[in-house]
Amino acid sequence: MEYTQARRINVEIIRKISTSEDEILADKIDFDLTMDSVHQWYVQVRGKLKKWHLQDLVNLELPHPPKDDSSTWENWKYLSDCVKIYILHNIPKGYIFDPRFTPQATEYADVLLKTCLKIASTPIAKNLVIRYRGLMDFSQSAPHVLYKDDVELLARIVSSCNELDPTFISPLQATCILLSRLSKRHSEGKNYAHIVYARTTPEEASNMTWDDFNKLWEELLHMNIP
Repeated sequence: MEYTQARRINVEIIRKISTSEDEILADKIDFDLTMDSVHQWYVQVRGKLKKWHLQDLVNLELPHPPKDDSSTWENWKYLSDCVKIYILHNIPKGYIFDPRFTPQATEYADVLLKTCLKIASTPIAKNLVIRYRGLMDFSQSAPHVLYKDDVELLARIVSSCNELDPTFISPLQATCILLSRLSKRHSEGKNYAHIVYARTTPEEASNMTWDDFNKLWEELLHMNIP
């Protein structure tokens, strides 16, 4: 019975990954996944990758990227979605909505990122990789001296990313990243972050627009957070 339930949960997660990372963020999954279900997720994704002739994922020294045929772009998009979800959830001291990412799954996501780098053989894919790296560096770096600099830099990163891929980052995901950076500044910033997070309902989060995002951060900037 437990195995069947874990399998059902795992299939549901795979479905969500293939549709929308925003849906994952909004759902706030309320159950604990067993290590068995995490392992099954790992095995299923690995199976998908093997069908694309990437051979052994632990072999990061692939001599050549996959052959540039009609399926390469679809392969890249699937992998990039996995990496996006990983980057936006693996934010130190941030607001994590999805409990799926145990250390084991995080380690696997690192392999996915390196695999994506091998696949990035087209100009647009290479540009996306550069932007992924920029977002990852931003989400994991120390806050700037002034909070407004954090807000302005993320705005530039989002604008740059969305030029190539309009689904790259959602208003909710951008909010999570900035809340994370705000909470790392000092105790006062952490309190502000908790207030913003607490007053945001699941309905508001799932329907958040860029106008909502801009209003929220204008409000925070008016508080003159150092």
